[in-house]
Amino acid sequence: MILIKLEDTIEECLDILDERYKSMSEILEIPVFFDSTEVRRVVNDIRASRDSLVVVANKLTESYGRQIEIKKDDDKAHSA
Repeated sequence: MILIKLEDTIEECLDILDERYKSMSEILEIPVFFDSTEVRRVVNDIRASRDSLVVVANKLTESYGRQIEIKKDDDKAHSA
């Protein structure tokens, strides 16, 4: 049950991250006509935040994949 709940939680988090990534990507497609340093810095921060969402999502799925592999190995060891 714990693994199923963890899987559901991770999937929900990944869905949220995916929505935010898409939203930020759409915003970043809009040309910025204001040449202020502050505006450019905010746009760069949005870009960096968007890119970090991919890193976070990859780490969540990588960690989750390892946890499932460990659980499967433990189950095999206990049933042997």
